[in-house]
Amino acid sequence: MKRVRRQAGWLALLLLCPLTGCSLEKLAADNMAPVLRKTANEFNRSPIARSAREAGPGLLATLSGIVAASPDNTELLLLKAELNAAFGFAFLDVPDPEWAGYHYQVAQAAALHALAQEDDDLSAVVADGSSEALRAALAENDDEDTLPALFWWAFARGAEINLHRNEPGEVAKLERVDAVMGWVLERDPGFFNGGPHLYMGIRKGLLPKSLGGNPEEAADHFDQVHRLTKNKHLLAKVLQAEYCAPHLAATESGASVEEIRDAQRAAWAAFYGELKDVLVAPADLWAEQALLNAVAKDRARRLLADPEAYNIMIPPGVTNEFAPEEEESWDDDEGEWEDEGE
Repeated sequence: MKRVRRQAGWLALLLLCPLTGCSLEKLAADNMAPVLRKTANEFNRSPIARSAREAGPGLLATLSGIVAASPDNTELLLLKAELNAAFGFAFLDVPDPEWAGYHYQVAQAAALHALAQEDDDLSAVVADGSSEALRAALAENDDEDTLPALFWWAFARGAEINLHRNEPGEVAKLERVDAVMGWVLERDPGFFNGGPHLYMGIRKGLLPKSLGGNPEEAADHFDQVHRLTKNKHLLAKVLQAEYCAPHLAATESGASVEEIRDAQRAAWAAFYGELKDVLVAPADLWAEQALLNAVAKDRARRLLADPEAYNIMIPPGVTNEFAPEEEESWDDDEGEWEDEGE
């Protein structure tokens, strides 16, 4: 009887679709949204970063095809924005900036399309409006349903600008991104595991004060991420070490040799201490975000392998236990050390 009822249901749907203008392809795509969300959640539970990186492109390609079948489905669009932005940031930012940039652009387009489903005018201003027009539109916006799309646009746009931060004029473009992420931060600081605070921590820690950086504010934002995630967000710890610790080595003009060495020791202690804590953290610390923490551990090893590349000087008399053997080199593509002769 159940089989007969199912067949009758599909027959009714086939007869009704020409009258209502519905598409079976779109209907199938819409029904896939909850399954894809569960798939993404399971993807995030993967404890092996390399496995997830190799599986990621296939998942993203499948998702793009499904979104193409239902291009105005907000849930699917937001998932596309999230997964593309997260994949680029987690796996490609350092080894392949060009590939990362592509995913950031895909994420921005999906986020803007999702935003347009809620507020077409706001989406247009976010995409192309002046800073003044954007701030005015955000001040008038009280629709909480626009928050996820605004967050993912800002996250992906900020990450894309960061890839080109050494090019003239790029950093100035962060003004518009800051306005959008500031709106999100004010309304939901805990969104996506403290994502607004994470963005601000990176933003304030990465750049010098002359370009809007502020290491003290950066540290405060990272501390908020730690509080919101109960110290489970290992990637936040890695990023704090990477972007905040080097500021501790700064000294005033005319500082003595001893003052310079003291500053270097402080920077090394913060850098090494934070990253060592990440590496010794249990693999099951945050089961639902095991992939994020696996990525964090890989990144921590890379940072500790070459501190000087991140403006951290190893103090005299200190041995870096994580320095690679001379015959080994870091393979960005594989995320591991390999012998030079291989």
